[in-house]
Amino acid sequence: MVKDKDCLNDHYINHLIELVSATSITVTGDVWSTERVCLLSAGTVLDEVELKKLVGRNLLQPLAHNLEIEGSFNAEQLRHALESYCANDTAIADIYRKIDVSRHVAFACKRIAQQPSLLQYLWVMSRHMLKGFNRALFCAWAAAVLSKRKSKSDEQICDAFIAGLSHDIGLLFIPPVSSADNQELNPEAWDLIQRHPEIGYDLLSFMPSMPNPVSRAVMEHHEEMDGSGYPAGKVGKQLGPLGRLIHLLDSIHAIYTKYFQPRGRTLADMIPIIQMNQLSSPGQPGADLIVLLRMGIETTSCSVPEELMPLFIKQVKNRHLYIKQFVDQAEIYVEQNQASIANARLFSLGRLLEHIVKAMNQSGLINEAYIRWLEQVEKEQLCHAYREVEDVFLMMQEVLYHIQRFVLRMVDLLESGENQVTQLTPIWAPEKSISLIETQQVAGNRETTRVSLQTFSKQGIPELPGELDSLWLTQIRKLRNI
Repeated sequence: MVKDKDCLNDHYINHLIELVSATSITVTGDVWSTERVCLLSAGTVLDEVELKKLVGRNLLQPLAHNLEIEGSFNAEQLRHALESYCANDTAIADIYRKIDVSRHVAFACKRIAQQPSLLQYLWVMSRHMLKGFNRALFCAWAAAVLSKRKSKSDEQICDAFIAGLSHDIGLLFIPPVSSADNQELNPEAWDLIQRHPEIGYDLLSFMPSMPNPVSRAVMEHHEEMDGSGYPAGKVGKQLGPLGRLIHLLDSIHAIYTKYFQPRGRTLADMIPIIQMNQLSSPGQPGADLIVLLRMGIETTSCSVPEELMPLFIKQVKNRHLYIKQFVDQAEIYVEQNQASIANARLFSLGRLLEHIVKAMNQSGLINEAYIRWLEQVEKEQLCHAYREVEDVFLMMQEVLYHIQRFVLRMVDLLESGENQVTQLTPIWAPEKSISLIETQQVAGNRETTRVSLQTFSKQGIPELPGELDSLWLTQIRKLRNI
């Protein structure tokens, strides 16, 4: 399914090369190339030189199936890793104590231990992609908890745990820079990262007895209900429930660790953001998660120092102006591209844009009355309102993420050389295809999209001033270390 497997395999080999000097890696079975050449014999203890021999070679099966890494996870160590992760976060530990899934976790870890290659991928992630590994632990735990609260069977809870833990193993097979959290993705990196669900699915396909719901969830964990996700752009009922759940948890953890956790905020504090997304993309997983998070600790104070609030309010106003201008242009774009429903990629772009517009319009954040309220807060130094200002800022950060995702998808659409006419193959004539719209109309939609991209790109996304970022986060770190 995934092209250029040899190149992708090289990235995993690079991880092993960095590890081999500190740990023993042994070949457990002959490693064969697709040309039927034995590249490594069973019993070989690998070093950097031996590993480099595999670079650029097509293998009959993923390399992990023929290797044993000394010190890699076993079932008990994996369970301990999860417990340690949950215990180290106060907000997660609070819910962890209230809902006991220890029996289910132990069962799932034993099931995972029957797949040595999966244990190996997780161990390598824990060494070279700690953020990704922690996200996998969170998704696995939360998926198990939510599944238990829905009275799912033990097997279904186990599937949810394994899907959460394995959903990002494909990231080990793409360049690390493309999955960095601290930088905006350019179109080339975005194209790479969109491959990791399919890579993960392929890796799981080599594991015997891997449940179908798990593999499907890994493939679909970045798909969106409106068709704006990847890798296949599926919509609505085409998506399985487990993939939707893992997608939600993956997104929540990304937002939590980037914006909430560093500011001393908890999981329960994220409920307004989930509710805002629910306005335009309603679904049961989000509603279930909100109920769960309400069981946790919720903070009441504002993490922004009082002396920085004027500068902070200015940033909220800047974001308000940027988002308002974007929404105004977006409404024009959606109206002009009503006929693009027959083109899958243009249609998904329009739906993503509708998601942003609907979320902001129904949230009540984009109006002049709100700006007047902000000015009153600043002028009268209404300290009791500072927490609400911070909440709004964090909600706007989520909107800016969706805007960035939209622009990247628009750039990808314009740069692709694919025929933009969606084809249907009728069941009565499999040799034929039907164009849903005329070519001239597609060309017009493409030109409209190009003009819209120029309009959307005229004003850059507001950046947080270094002064505010450093002073704000520095003071939070000091508070957390007391």
